[in-house]
Amino acid sequence: MLGYLIFGGIILLAANFYFGFVAIPYAEFILPGLAIIAVIYLIIKSKKRVKIRKIGRDEIILCKGGNNIILSDYIKKHILEHTIPGKGSVFKKIDFSKIKEAIASIPQQSFMQEGGPGLVTMKVKNSGYNLVELSKNIPKKYSVIKKGKVTKTEGKDKISVPAYIVSNKINQFATNLFTVIVRPSDPKYLPDNLKKDIGILQDLKQGKSFSVLTAFPGDPSIPPASNWKKTGHAIIIPDSGKNAVIN
Repeated sequence: MLGYLIFGGIILLAANFYFGFVAIPYAEFILPGLAIIAVIYLIIKSKKRVKIRKIGRDEIILCKGGNNIILSDYIKKHILEHTIPGKGSVFKKIDFSKIKEAIASIPQQSFMQEGGPGLVTMKVKNSGYNLVELSKNIPKKYSVIKKGKVTKTEGKDKISVPAYIVSNKINQFATNLFTVIVRPSDPKYLPDNLKKDIGILQDLKQGKSFSVLTAFPGDPSIPPASNWKKTGHAIIIPDSGKNAVIN
């Protein structure tokens, strides 16, 4: 927003300078003022910039306290699955820059708790659609067309879970909640190229290497798909199941 204001102000001042609408002391006040604002803006931008080290297609996000979080190419592809209803809650539009900002903003003390930062939830306007609920509540709240099963990915496992196709429009499920799950890195599950990286090996030794397991919009309290048989959760597929595959 500050950038737009600065840009708009410069355009107005340039127009005034050219057409001479109002006499303004540019040299004495305006130009020095704009220079100060520009410097402040650049400082703010540099502080917000996410620092990343790339290893091939994988990314290491440098975080507070010398902790580093791996956002692997495999996980990015998994997150991209959360775009079409039928895989769980879905993003309206996946913005990896927002995901990286959320990761980089994790406070240092969160890395010290058992299991690492865990679930990091933030509010992002119109982040996506919450499409997982308790099976018993779905027929009570929505117009069910068909019930069946879909396959959901959890880590490297494929899990069959209940799914309901409903006639309700997807906008009815809009959410501003957005969650990233971060856990201590397990060397067994790291991509082969990362297992040989000196920096990551050092982080692992010092307990400062963490990994993104997934990211999703919606209710952060929903358990992993492997537990849904016990908890009774199911996937909702709105808009009469357009483009959805259900068994």
